[in-house]
Amino acid sequence: MSIPFLTSQSLYHLTGYIQPAAQRCCLDRNGIKYVEGQDGHFATTWGAVEAALRVLPGSSVL
Repeated sequence: MSIPFLTSQSLYHLTGYIQPAAQRCCLDRNGIKYVEGQDGHFATTWGAVEAALRVLPGSSVL
């Protein structure tokens, strides 16, 4: 089973930033764990986003 990472487009929509350094700052500010690739880009999962936001799968945030 593979871990589904956010696409670069999803990461942009999540952070609102295109530049990797700005994305990293946004992820850090919000306590979202991520890994950095050798190319300088970042990857995270929806599980990490949910954990940082304390959102349970299947629950509504609205």
